[in-house]
Amino acid sequence: MPQVLSVEPNLMRFATQAANPADDFNALLGLSGLPQSDGFHSPSPDVGAIDTIIGSGRVNGLGGIGTPPALSDDPLSQLQWQLFDHAPQLTAGRSPGGTGFRSYRMTHRQAEEPAPIVAIIDTGLVDSHQDLAKSRILPGYDFISLDLVANDGDGRDADPGDPGDATAADFCFPGSRATTSTWHGSHVAGIAGAVEGDNRLGIGLPGVAVRIVPVRTLGRCGGFDSDIVDALRWAAGVPVAGVPTNPNPARVINMSLGGPGACPAAYQAAVNDALAAGAVIVVAAGNSAEDARQSSPASCTGVITVAASDARGAISPYSNFGPRIDVMAPGGNTQRDDDRNGQPDGILSLVSGGYEFKEGTSMAAPLVSAATAALVVENPSMTAAEVREALVAAAIARTSAECPQGCGAGLVQVSPPRANAANSLTRVMRQESSPASAGHGLFNLRP
Repeated sequence: MPQVLSVEPNLMRFATQAANPADDFNALLGLSGLPQSDGFHSPSPDVGAIDTIIGSGRVNGLGGIGTPPALSDDPLSQLQWQLFDHAPQLTAGRSPGGTGFRSYRMTHRQAEEPAPIVAIIDTGLVDSHQDLAKSRILPGYDFISLDLVANDGDGRDADPGDPGDATAADFCFPGSRATTSTWHGSHVAGIAGAVEGDNRLGIGLPGVAVRIVPVRTLGRCGGFDSDIVDALRWAAGVPVAGVPTNPNPARVINMSLGGPGACPAAYQAAVNDALAAGAVIVVAAGNSAEDARQSSPASCTGVITVAASDARGAISPYSNFGPRIDVMAPGGNTQRDDDRNGQPDGILSLVSGGYEFKEGTSMAAPLVSAATAALVVENPSMTAAEVREALVAAAIARTSAECPQGCGAGLVQVSPPRANAANSLTRVMRQESSPASAGHGLFNLRP
């Protein structure tokens, strides 16, 4: 098995970022014989008709959806509370946990901006889903080198499709529980903007129409550091030995994955290479309810680290926190219904066969990737540091009650909230592009 560095173990990282002991998570490395993989391959069926999907119980049918908002004819968009505009009180189309994407779309839905490329380093993509904007899915790559993890019968190849990551009990390590397939990468991609907006089908598009490069590194039991750091470089267009160079280098790279421990040297080196290539890297803070400085790659220097919030705009109970957080974004809380729509306050997005509510910083990060894509459309030459400064400047600060242990600059915003029009990503972008703001603009970073 390849090693990242001779002084660093080739550890496993996980999409769910659960707070399990590292020794158990990485027991695979000490196995003398690998478990058999036969019987665990999960095919990705074609998605059925939308009437079947929304009547399946996943979203409680049309009766629980209500009338779609005038902005979008996507029938499930009214369940995407995370895209609502921000307001102190819950009203139609506005929520204390809203980020302003709804108003952003109102002014940009007819725009013809070039679509930024967003790489999703995750479990791959269910490319048969009928709500995917297939014309905006670019060639990706499967970096999983071990078939026990890959579940597709081979090693690294040019097929980033997600065959599923279900496991039987004791498969990953003695005592590991049985799991069903997560379709995590598809869910994350849908949040970032992989869907077709305004198509009278499924969920709505958050911001600009991005192009998605799926990069598969996670499968059954997780994914190895060696595969992930190669994938990070490849996504940014940096050459990787033995792999064809990515013909579509990503401007934004989303990493909704992580594991315990401070940033390893191998990760930091890959982050540095990707930043030098011009990429902006957005990373989930982790779901262990601990200081994000104890998780990686969330603790790496140069990445934008994202905590998760709920529909009230408060930190979600599972989210990591602390001084390493840059901003927070909706990751949901499926134990609550603060938007009062009769559905759990998770984040609704794509899975094989339909749609599903999930919660996690994994869901918060791609929303910040969507906001980052909106920034680089307006300012193509922005550096990763300038993107972070823009996100921080536009965020709405949280009180000590809403985030007792640190959520960075606060709740990310892309449009002016009613109570505070100064907090707006679009306002920041307009100020930067205005000659009148010369010398006072956000990106006048050097004295």
